[in-house]
Amino acid sequence: MSSFEKPGPEIRFSEWRPIGICDQGGPHEQKAIMFNEKELAMVAAPGIDRQNWQSHPQIIKLIQRHSKKLAKISTIAKRMARPGVSDIRLVGMVLQFSKTPTLNQESEEGRVQLFQISFIDQGRRKPWLWKVLLGLISIFVVIIGILYLLDLEFEGGRRTRVVFCDVKRSSPTYAAHLDKAQQHLKAYIQQMPSAYRQSCYFKQGPILLTEEQLLTCLLSVQTAAATFPSVPDESLQKVNQCVNRICLKNLKHLQPYCRQLHF
Repeated sequence: MSSFEKPGPEIRFSEWRPIGICDQGGPHEQKAIMFNEKELAMVAAPGIDRQNWQSHPQIIKLIQRHSKKLAKISTIAKRMARPGVSDIRLVGMVLQFSKTPTLNQESEEGRVQLFQISFIDQGRRKPWLWKVLLGLISIFVVIIGILYLLDLEFEGGRRTRVVFCDVKRSSPTYAAHLDKAQQHLKAYIQQMPSAYRQSCYFKQGPILLTEEQLLTCLLSVQTAAATFPSVPDESLQKVNQCVNRICLKNLKHLQPYCRQLHF
């Protein structure tokens, strides 16, 4: 490594001044990462020196964190399938242009020091781990999809299959089904002439009002079908199934609409 000063023989370097980490590469191959100001303050905290740095977890974590970054730029680590850290040493650096016998040796000499990382190849990568993880994620997604399609619900501690719009009216699921049916119907009436769209309106309210709004709108759509050619639509089919199940409940306030609807 290059230098800005040339030490004389009368100078002995025994200071604790680690400035970063490096790999075990030779001349013109060695890579290093320097600590930032906050990290330098951590390494130079009172009580930490060249004799006891290994016993300070925060120093080890700092070195290990930087070793992952170093592996990405290290010429040595790039030749490995799965680089890992085998050893960490504190090495002295003599900052001068010419190579010296003490360069990168574990010794007391060196005005500044670096933590030298020794990389080893831990063998082939294990793509099967990713395959297993992706497989588990896929299974989870499939299960969620099946539960959504079946619309399962827990009642009284038992899991039961819930049919669209065929649950207890007091259940939150029923309100959610009505809302979903309204969304389907809104999407369908956007295909109709504006005159027919105005016959449908939806506003927030109790279950009684939501049911009436849904049936009234569906009745308007069916009436318009006599003059407006309707296109087979899966959303409208779902709404018809929902309303049919509601009418089968024989609810008094909905009977006038149910008698006029056809399914």
